[in-house]
Amino acid sequence: MKSILKFIIIMITINLYSQENVSFSNNGFIEFEDNEYKMKIYLVNNIEELMAFSNDYSTINSITEIQINEPISFFIVWTTSKDFVKLEYTSKLQEPNGNIDNLNFGKKLEIAEGKTLNNLYYKSSSYVTIIFDDYDDIGEYQFHIEVYCNDKLWQIFILEFNLKIIDI
Repeated sequence: MKSILKFIIIMITINLYSQENVSFSNNGFIEFEDNEYKMKIYLVNNIEELMAFSNDYSTINSITEIQINEPISFFIVWTTSKDFVKLEYTSKLQEPNGNIDNLNFGKKLEIAEGKTLNNLYYKSSSYVTIIFDDYDDIGEYQFHIEVYCNDKLWQIFILEFNLKIIDI
C-alpha cells in the first residue's frame, strides 16, 4: 500500500509541471542534457568541500539518506555550448505529508551569469543547505529545483531522499 501511495504522490507532483521538462531521481543524482546545456545535480552532505573542487566532478558521492542534524544540499554542475549564460533556480522542499515549502522565499538564486568557455564544467555560484531537527517528520522528502535560462523555465529536477531515525 505504501509503494502505491508513493507512486501516486510522485505522479501528482510530476503532473503539477509540464511533462516534457521534468526529471525525477531517487538515487541522489540526476543528469539532463539538451542541445545547449548539460546539467548534473548531486545530493550531498559536504557542500563546503565540493565548493572547493576543481573540475573533477566524477568522484562526487551522492546520498539518498540523511539523519536528524545532518546537512543535505544539492550541488549543481553544468556545461554549455553557449558563449553567454544567465542561469538561475528556485528550490522547494516537498515533505512526506505532501506539503511543499519554498526554500529561498520564492526568489531565484544564481547558478551563473556571464561568459563561458565551450565544454568546460562550472559549479553553481549559490546553493541551499537544510538541516533537519527532531521536530521534522521522518520519511521521504523531495527537492524541486526549477532551473531558468534567461528568465525562462528550462528544466525542473526532482530529487528524492529519505530522512531516517538516527542509527545508534
